[in-house]
Amino acid sequence: MPKSSDEAFKAWFPVAGRHPAPNPKFRIVCFHNAGSAESVYTGRGLRVPTDNAFVKHCKTTQPALFTESKKESERLAICGGIKEKDTAAYEAWVKEWLATNSQPASAASSTPASPVIAPIAPVVEVPVIVAVAPAVDAEAKAAKAAKAKAAKAAKAAAAAAAAAAAAAAAAAAEEDTGYLKKTIDSVNYLIDAESQNAYKTCAAFEEFGAFMGKFKDGKIDFDAEE
Repeated sequence: MPKSSDEAFKAWFPVAGRHPAPNPKFRIVCFHNAGSAESVYTGRGLRVPTDNAFVKHCKTTQPALFTESKKESERLAICGGIKEKDTAAYEAWVKEWLATNSQPASAASSTPASPVIAPIAPVVEVPVIVAVAPAVDAEAKAAKAAKAKAAKAAKAAAAAAAAAAAAAAAAAAEEDTGYLKKTIDSVNYLIDAESQNAYKTCAAFEEFGAFMGKFKDGKIDFDAEE
């Protein structure tokens, strides 16, 4: 097999070179089988060139058992039940099938026999590929943590500065107009700094509304007179 280009190799093995063994003698490439039914291992296809002999036998001899089944997995379960119900009969059928379908020794040496008769819906071990995280230099990790900490501190400082600027602007506006801006129970008020009269206003504190009462101890005394 010709050697692949560096670009193609990197596309298939993006972490190559960062693994503890950067130059292995061989690699095993595994593809998961998500979304496939059990019949991928027992039905006709690329893996199995012929139908499962025992499944075919059950469908032919006992068709009434399969009239309600629509999925291949259900049919395989029925065949498995037939096998478990009478294992002696199953083993006898296997021997008979092998005796009838076994290839001569000369042919077997070149083309292995593929009876595909047992077991029904086998459990296939699928290799698990564990991704190996690349080694992280301790100094680089510490530098990254310090950078993140500094960024967090800078963000907090910027937020504090913005809040201070907003407070200063509000204080300056209050000083210029002589009215304090207060929001009490989700309602905005303009408070006369001298008389403590409270007037209802809009969200932007730009308009005077009706007199509501006197501002006292952080609350509005609605019974007080102007």
